[in-house]
Amino acid sequence: VFISWGLLSTLVSLLDALKRCAADGRLDPEAFIWVCDSSIRQHERLPAQKAAKDRDVKRLGEMVEQCGYTLLFNDVWDRTVKRSETDTVSCLSRIWCVYEVFSTVRAGNELVMMFPEGERRRFLEALAEGGGAAQNALALVDVETAESFDPADKERIMGEVEE
Repeated sequence: VFISWGLLSTLVSLLDALKRCAADGRLDPEAFIWVCDSSIRQHERLPAQKAAKDRDVKRLGEMVEQCGYTLLFNDVWDRTVKRSETDTVSCLSRIWCVYEVFSTVRAGNELVMMFPEGERRRFLEALAEGGGAAQNALALVDVETAESFDPADKERIMGEVEE
């Protein structure tokens, strides 16, 4: 199972969401998981490490596809644009997460969203009210405005997505 998250929330929140997924039957407690930031080098900046990072990035799509199943940890479901520096935004505002979703869909693999408990409740309430807000939030995901800590990563990922 591949775990995609925007690295904007705490590891404790991610682990709580994984426990809920296991309890709900959406995650086999015995499954091997590959967490995005632990699976490839995303933050190497030294020249010697950059070559290794480039090799890892080229294999990321293949890795996601081979996992067969992606759990997308979404901190908030209805905000893809920051309103302030301290604002929490959806992982779908991060280019790496958008690419991991792209790779999952391209492979025909299952994609399941998971949230911190409070966001899960808000998301379910929005669905109960007809689902329009949830659909609109997902429709507003824009790969062109997705961000990355390293601008070169965005260029590389955009090049692959555009192919």
